Amino acid sequence: MAAGKRDIRVSSLPGAMRDALDGNAFRFLLAAEQAELGAEVGPQDFLLLHRAVQSGLCHEAVFVPMFAAFLDGGPLLRVSRARFDAVMDCYYGWGFRDPRLPGVSADYREFLDRSRRQLGMSDRYYAAVLAELAGVDRPDWIDGAGFVRVASYLIRLGLPWSLPDRELMDRHSVGAIHEARYQLGIGQIDHQNNMVAIGGGVSRTRSLDVPGFNRLQAAHMANGYIMRNSPPRVPGVAGYITQPQVNLIWRLWCDRGGDDRPEALDNWLGYAGGIATLTVAGAGRLIDELLEPVLRQRLV
Repeated sequence: MAAGKRDIRVSSLPGAMRDALDGNAFRFLLAAEQAELGAEVGPQDFLLLHRAVQSGLCHEAVFVPMFAAFLDGGPLLRVSRARFDAVMDCYYGWGFRDPRLPGVSADYREFLDRSRRQLGMSDRYYAAVLAELAGVDRPDWIDGAGFVRVASYLIRLGLPWSLPDRELMDRHSVGAIHEARYQLGIGQIDHQNNMVAIGGGVSRTRSLDVPGFNRLQAAHMANGYIMRNSPPRVPGVAGYITQPQVNLIWRLWCDRGGDDRPEALDNWLGYAGGIATLTVAGAGRLIDELLEPVLRQRLV
């Protein structure tokens, strides 16, 4: 807690009870009581985080390092809004839902409000549309699937614009999504459903924003996805191994339980110059070797 903060009721409790209140299960309630007006994270935010922790959706092995990163060595009452939002994105991806936790990002909520005003839709009529199509009383509570239904309805009424443009995700982030799909065996239809429901109402991977990406990745991790290091990069010299070959070898190497460090693969290969010294033909023979047990298993 911040210096000078003292809760008389807590300080008067027996030692064993004070120890319990210092645990993760209660510290957010204490922070809610002592948060200052105007702080980035207010009392209602700490109460929301308390409910998320108490939900038990996040395994302790995941929560402990995440909470350490959340604090970043500072006091709980000085946590930034950005860190708070990132943690809540993770809990959303793990399945935590609360009316105070928006299901879509601010730009999409603003799009709905701007659209209904452009169409001359009154507050009462808009509330009826939200209740009928999204099942909510307030636009802040709409989820991804509800957003798609409401946005589609407004667009059919004759909007002069479409959904807001977003910056395309970088290739590394897109690759992480595809790697998770590969590990978990997620088909295209299920992936699109996940992007709508968890990613905030988007229909393409590249349309995800940062909160949507965080939520989708958290959902993948909750289902068993293990984040791996990126594959080694090669210069792409003519006649030598190409980057697509490296990517496939890396995936097959990790799938067979290999250490996901580039030096571990190089040590296994036994080449002085590492994987970059393989020729195209040599890389092909290595791929055949790594693929053989996979194909044999499929033929059984």
